[in-house]
Amino acid sequence: MRKPRSLTVEQFHAQRGQLHEPFSTLALLSVCLGLSISEALALRWCDIDWLPSRLSMGCATVERHGDVPKTENSAETMMLSEELLSHLQLWRQLTQFPAEQDWLFASPIKIGCLPYSYTGVWRELQRAARNGRDRKTRHA
Repeated sequence: MRKPRSLTVEQFHAQRGQLHEPFSTLALLSVCLGLSISEALALRWCDIDWLPSRLSMGCATVERHGDVPKTENSAETMMLSEELLSHLQLWRQLTQFPAEQDWLFASPIKIGCLPYSYTGVWRELQRAARNGRDRKTRHA
């Protein structure tokens, strides 16, 4: 087993800069709200209440199937900061799948019928980490 790795705020922003959308927004949402990848992938646009800036959590996606949250705290309503809400609004304008019942992180490969896979998100995070390390090595 590996130990979890902690990042400073600066390291997180540098890492996030290596991510393509929607993975950059997914990472920001997960870090700001303490969501697991599965919880973030389970979100739909209708889970966001835009005017009071709230997000309702109710399920997680495991292997692309809805499931109950892993913890009691996962099934709650969370307040969204103006900055995070702005990022979500921008992502909604860019995505091909902005309808209320669409996944926030709908997979274009699955024509929006499913969210991105957990494995696909991990691959993108690993790609960004490798690019960040390679870039850091070149500048050293």
